[in-house]
Amino acid sequence: MKYKVIPVILLLALLLAVAGCGDSNGLGETGESASLLIIHNGTVIPATGAEPIADGIVVIEGSHIQFVGAEADFDVSSGAQEFDADGRTILPGFFDAHVHDSFTPALRRLRAEDRLQRSLAALRWPPALLRQR
Repeated sequence: MKYKVIPVILLLALLLAVAGCGDSNGLGETGESASLLIIHNGTVIPATGAEPIADGIVVIEGSHIQFVGAEADFDVSSGAQEFDADGRTILPGFFDAHVHDSFTPALRRLRAEDRLQRSLAALRWPPALLRQR
């Protein structure tokens, strides 16, 4: 099940990124009326902590999420671009904030210093233990 989520997350992130491209006024909107993208036929897990919504729908207008809820609660307008999630999980508003800070020079230096301190402490520990007896 968890492997089905990854493609939908990546697709949603890609769709949101593409929706923000083009002639923009700095707010992610184009000069023309923003087009609607509707992602439907999936289980929506809202970022609010609410219960998952079976047969959910996410409506994106321009680069903004406009509606998250049950498909029955939204009137699909004509001319909207639709994406069928095919029963997969939809995570609106989710973005990947995964980073590896260990590759920065400052953190490498801190880790090296920490390893050095631990090594020195390990070298001193047995003689100190022997002297205490």
